[in-house]
Amino acid sequence: MRTGIFFPETYVPSANLDLVVYFHGLLDRCSGSADDSIEKYWQNNHFRLREGVSAGKKNVVLVVPRLGARDKITGSKLGLDGDEFLKRVLAACVERVKTDPFSWTGGMSIRNIFLAAHSGGGLTMLRLAQTVTVGKVRECWGFDSMYQLPQEWVNWAATGGKYFLFWTSEGGINNDYYGNNVDKINKILGNTKDPTSALAAPNVLIEFAPKPKTFPQSTTSHCDVPKTYWPDLMKRLP
Repeated sequence: MRTGIFFPETYVPSANLDLVVYFHGLLDRCSGSADDSIEKYWQNNHFRLREGVSAGKKNVVLVVPRLGARDKITGSKLGLDGDEFLKRVLAACVERVKTDPFSWTGGMSIRNIFLAAHSGGGLTMLRLAQTVTVGKVRECWGFDSMYQLPQEWVNWAATGGKYFLFWTSEGGINNDYYGNNVDKINKILGNTKDPTSALAAPNVLIEFAPKPKTFPQSTTSHCDVPKTYWPDLMKRLP
């Protein structure tokens, strides 16, 4: 599995490593090709993730794995356990910061993790959010990527993480199905008799991308959801 790891120019190594881990959708969409590498993917005008991280001027490292086939049991496309994946990312980061321009010789451990997913990467994001113990998953950003398992997202948010969902009517799947899942989340959160829902409610933010309530930008394009909300989400980082 090939993984892109990007250090912004302003990055300063320390003992605490904060990561933004992004899971792509289907590669043969949004002006892409099924055989695109990560290098090719983030040169796509729809997914200029590195530029967004640099513009945010936050001390984070961007990680973008190239996803493979869906696991028949978990649904994840990562191809290995989430903790094992992050341990490999940590090892790569430790080796990189030993060299110029960083020349860092101290130890590092993963602290904060922010997960993001576009389209078909959503289930992989959920599985990592549910299982990762190497570092703390603080937030999950769903870019038109919640097609199923609304209760599992509510349950995860009830543990303290924050879940953002931005969705359009152009998600590459029947909108009635997608919209119904969004409705299910809202109904779950509105059920005050369920303590899980009550705990999760402050931590779940659902935005209809063409008409967002709490974000200044808007889009009707499934392909443009990541780049539309990426800059504002970058501002949330520590």
